[in-house]
Amino acid sequence: MSEFPSSERLLKHVAWRLYFAKLAWRVFLCFIGVAITYGVALLVARLTGLIPDVFSPQTLWAIPGAAVVLGLALTRFPNMAEAARQADAGQGTKDLFLTLTMLDRCAGDYKPLVGRDAEERARKSRADKIVPYAWERPSLLGGLVMPAVVGLLALGIFFLPALDPFGAQAQAREQEDLAERIAQTRKENEIRRNELARHKDVENENSEDVEQAIEKLKADFQQMRQPQRKENAQKLAINQKTLGDKWRKLNAEQLSNKLNSSELDGKFGGRGAEQMRQWERELQEGSTEGLQDDIEELANDLERLAQTEDSDERQELMRKIEKQIDDMSEFASDKAGSQELAAALQRASEQLQAMQNSKSENLSQEALQALQESMNLAQMEAKELSQTVRDMQSLEEAMRLISMAKELNSEEMLDGEACEDCQSLSDYAELYEQMMAARGGRGDGEGTGGEGMGEGGEVPEDDSVETDFVSERSKSAIQKGKVLLSMKTKGLSDSGEARKEYRQALEDVKQGVSEAIDQEQIPPGYTDAIQKYFDNIDRVEPALQAEEN
Repeated sequence: MSEFPSSERLLKHVAWRLYFAKLAWRVFLCFIGVAITYGVALLVARLTGLIPDVFSPQTLWAIPGAAVVLGLALTRFPNMAEAARQADAGQGTKDLFLTLTMLDRCAGDYKPLVGRDAEERARKSRADKIVPYAWERPSLLGGLVMPAVVGLLALGIFFLPALDPFGAQAQAREQEDLAERIAQTRKENEIRRNELARHKDVENENSEDVEQAIEKLKADFQQMRQPQRKENAQKLAINQKTLGDKWRKLNAEQLSNKLNSSELDGKFGGRGAEQMRQWERELQEGSTEGLQDDIEELANDLERLAQTEDSDERQELMRKIEKQIDDMSEFASDKAGSQELAAALQRASEQLQAMQNSKSENLSQEALQALQESMNLAQMEAKELSQTVRDMQSLEEAMRLISMAKELNSEEMLDGEACEDCQSLSDYAELYEQMMAARGGRGDGEGTGGEGMGEGGEVPEDDSVETDFVSERSKSAIQKGKVLLSMKTKGLSDSGEARKEYRQALEDVKQGVSEAIDQEQIPPGYTDAIQKYFDNIDRVEPALQAEEN
């Protein structure tokens, strides 16, 4: 039709007006249909709870939007033949324009005649006269019906009660909570796994921080010289403080108390759990190899659980896994004192419960995957725990050596050249124990025939002699103005006000010591001298009472 431009232009205009007229009507019909569907869904959601209640005032905007989309999808653009029929009907041209659209497919010599008549008629015709838009009645209808429908649905949203007679919504909320908790536990696992990944030395005997502190102590031991008591004492004090701080940072007192207590022995025996007692024995030796092996076995059970389709076997595996996780969690919290390991196992327990309560296969698989991640994390935590125990034991051994070194240094017996080949703490311990034995022990009352430091003799005092003695007093408030032992051994009255003062001072100091140990978490290396002091007081007191009587 390109050789008949006026006719072609007219028919295109007619086609577009036909399209818009049909589109407007179908959008209106789709709006009514979508609104009815929305209302039915609202009633079902609110009165039965069988579908999620996602209806809010904002969702009402979806009705006109859906109507427009459906109207566009359902309205086809008219072809030239349809536009020609509409033009012939509007102009009364008896199929003139329709014939013109078919000339390309027909043979004959009358094509120029038809084209001439069509072009002449097209120049006199207007598309708006052929397809007029009668907006008044449709606009009035749409302007009344559509707002009324939207208002009715809004009333339903605000005032229809939300019922759940079949429990469908409660179950849906439970599943949503399960999915949210699983996602949260996986995020917590990921955070903790990244933290542990930075501890690259977890396979070593000790952590890098503790290893460096012990190496410094051994280096200082090598530099000790007999005449340099003051310098030796300063180095020992610095090392003692450093190691004590690291010991407290490990929360070692709590861990040590748990490992040395028998609190769970009854539980272990009652449950018949030899496995748990084996974990305890290994942990006391600084190892969690057995626990790690059992965690790996549990991970294999999880793989079997993921693959099995037999319901009975699945239930049996679930019970076995649940019991194993409970045992590990109890051991981690009550005996090992590892909050991190206990937290990983607690998340594993929650994920196992999510598997059991899941109504969706996808959610169940997600919970299983999260459970496997938790067990992998638990194995990493077990390795970390075993190194923590080894750190604690190494620090305690190092502080014990410092205590012996201080006593040897006070008698100018400490010399690094005596142990040039010492490589480990045990080498120094063996040497210092031999030196302590050679000097007659630690001064705990085992005398040397009247010439030693114990009860068998008395060392005369000479205050005029200048020495390198350095006073090292505790910073805690354990002082009453007088040295207790000297109050009873250097001539003070044993009766009357002086005796009452002594007894009250003794009780106050003992109480202060107890509180200092409890509050400051004094490491084992500090407590020997304190206990020895009060033991000496306890030995002196009965003897003096006997003399008084």
